[in-house]
Amino acid sequence: MQILLHLLLTLTFPRTPYPQNVTSNSMYLLWETPMRMRCTVRITGRDGEVRIHEEHLKLLDHQVRFDGLTPGTYYDYAVNCDSHVRKGSVKTAPDARTPFSFLVYGDNRWDIRQHTAVVRAMMREKPDFLLNTGDLVNDGTVGRYWYDFFRVEGPMLASVPLYPAPGNHEKVYQSKGVHYWRRFFELPHNGPADELTYYFDWGNTRIFVLDYNRPFVASSQGRWFRATLEETAMEPSIQHIFVVVHRSPYTSGPHGPNRELLASGLVDDMRRYGVDILFAGHDHIYERGRVDGLNYVISGGGGAPIYYVRRSVPYSLVTEPVLHYVRIDVRGPEVSLTAYRMDGSMLDFMVLRKKLDGGVDVKVLKEAPERRVFRRVGTPEPDEEDLVGDSTANDGTDSVQSSGFDVPSGEPEASVTGTGHSTTGVVVAAVLFTVLSLLGLWMYLKYR
Repeated sequence: MQILLHLLLTLTFPRTPYPQNVTSNSMYLLWETPMRMRCTVRITGRDGEVRIHEEHLKLLDHQVRFDGLTPGTYYDYAVNCDSHVRKGSVKTAPDARTPFSFLVYGDNRWDIRQHTAVVRAMMREKPDFLLNTGDLVNDGTVGRYWYDFFRVEGPMLASVPLYPAPGNHEKVYQSKGVHYWRRFFELPHNGPADELTYYFDWGNTRIFVLDYNRPFVASSQGRWFRATLEETAMEPSIQHIFVVVHRSPYTSGPHGPNRELLASGLVDDMRRYGVDILFAGHDHIYERGRVDGLNYVISGGGGAPIYYVRRSVPYSLVTEPVLHYVRIDVRGPEVSLTAYRMDGSMLDFMVLRKKLDGGVDVKVLKEAPERRVFRRVGTPEPDEEDLVGDSTANDGTDSVQSSGFDVPSGEPEASVTGTGHSTTGVVVAAVLFTVLSLLGLWMYLKYR
């Protein structure tokens, strides 16, 4: 019986342990077991400090918080559930003087093969944390899509905390969508909508995450963001500010700009208070641009089918429809951005600098030359579901350029066919998962 139980735990941990909401002195660990169990968590600092938490109840969804940790310190953890141990390590947020890095990606959706390729490329970087621009899954009200997400990202999330922005596909405006979001993530509770709109600090930097599904005009989200952004600009310990929202106010892609965000005046506030970069997704492309001094980056190449660049706009500097991720390095007053394709080639770069004594001026020290790739061979039209509610998507005022399409030599084209769910390995794993889950349920009912 114990052998069967151990096999069940080994193969069917629905969610392996992963850190969440990591600060300079605290962190959460979350995981899920295939049946109700009591687990023990042990964390060990590199200085030899040991802390142990023993659960008192049998649970399916597990969440443990540790406080009083040391800034910028690696902690090894071991989660023991009925002698089955999962291990990992996580680093707490540093003080304001310590350099750090993070990765930006988004729009993973339902293509497991392409999503896996992006995650494997990202794991070479060893960042301090991750920002996801939204659309982590194809439908946030369907549990199996979330389990697909955690199976793909589990090895990366075991040691790197993820801070996601809600996209339209998470459907957090529905009760089931927000249920899964809050069940699977433990995010800051400092905004008007817990864990959907929030901010967190890392070193000398503050990152705001906004909910694209909620109103920006005359709304609690808009008022909170404007007031907190103004306070942040006057905070001497915060030198850099980043904002993440699923749909960008500026884009060359087929969805068109987020007009409601533009109408709210919050984009002007980002300029006024010195936001370094606005990150977004929604359009499945890479794009970097600048409008009246505000830098924006669209990172929507995390695994979903790649779109085309729909229009040529003067503020867009670098565009390419390709699977990719973005690395950000923060070192004192400087911020370095580097975007990479899946083959490791550099897609884009930029270096920013802010005044040593703070201030809102963001100076571009250097950047990649302007370059636009409009379309790749075989790139599909966006799904009709994606374009629902996008008032500018099909207004007929712009047309895709029919010539000059450029695919960099030596780089494979992005794959845009297949869902990734029909491979033999996935089918076999799904069958095995079902059989072992039924076995586990039978053992639980028989021996509880």
